[in-house]
Amino acid sequence: MSEPAPLTGHTEDVACFVVEALPGVLALDFDGTLTEIVNDPDEAVLTVERRHVLRRVARVPGLRTVVLSGRRRRDVESRLDVPGVAVVGNHGFEIEGWEMPLADRYRSALTGFLADLEALRDARFRIEDKGQTATLHLQETRADAARDRLREELASRLELFQSSRSERRPPAEREPGGTRDLVRLRLHPGKATLEIRPDVGWNKSSALLYLLNVWGIGRARCFYAGDDLTDECVFAELSNGVTVKVGEGESAARFRAHDPSEIYALLVEIVGRSQGRRR
Repeated sequence: MSEPAPLTGHTEDVACFVVEALPGVLALDFDGTLTEIVNDPDEAVLTVERRHVLRRVARVPGLRTVVLSGRRRRDVESRLDVPGVAVVGNHGFEIEGWEMPLADRYRSALTGFLADLEALRDARFRIEDKGQTATLHLQETRADAARDRLREELASRLELFQSSRSERRPPAEREPGGTRDLVRLRLHPGKATLEIRPDVGWNKSSALLYLLNVWGIGRARCFYAGDDLTDECVFAELSNGVTVKVGEGESAARFRAHDPSEIYALLVEIVGRSQGRRR
């Protein structure tokens, strides 16, 4: 995997791509991309200046703007307050026009596993129940090594939990092609987090490709910026588009931004170029 090129020095080129690719899609993560990373997720705030430029971006003719976040959809919408921007929440599991099969059974499994984790009273993480998914926020350290050790421990616990649920089902339901499908959960690493999601092969990338299909826009006309491990699936999928990794870490993105201020500068450039194009 090659090192992403620095976005600084290429801002005009990337903005030109977005404007010249119209009709196209501008897709962004929220935390760490539009806002700064903060220790308490509840304190994340979209600044007045960034909200203003995002509103102007959302009015660019032919440009579909979407925010894909690990947060719940309604949480992102309230923090954005930008008409015309589509919002996908819960790592792609909350998207207008799409509903996850067997959602009630996955919710039952997630509730049970979260209760199991609550019983641990483990000070290393805080549980955030987001309905269809859950996030474990590391409390004592943000180190990747600590996250990975915790993931190994909890993966074993999750496997035992799921095996126990399977054994309690009636024999007919445990047979292949039985009357009810066995649902499974999976742990995904994030930035100082572990994500617990339904194991259905659906993520931010799947959600974005779904929207591209609905809108009739090819992936080569899509721009995406994100800061987390959970954004890497999108970077890998959009190899023909333009992608930006915000922050440090190995990445499949084409460009790297130092922090959200560079994304803000890019949005300003996109607005300026789109206005010049219409004259």
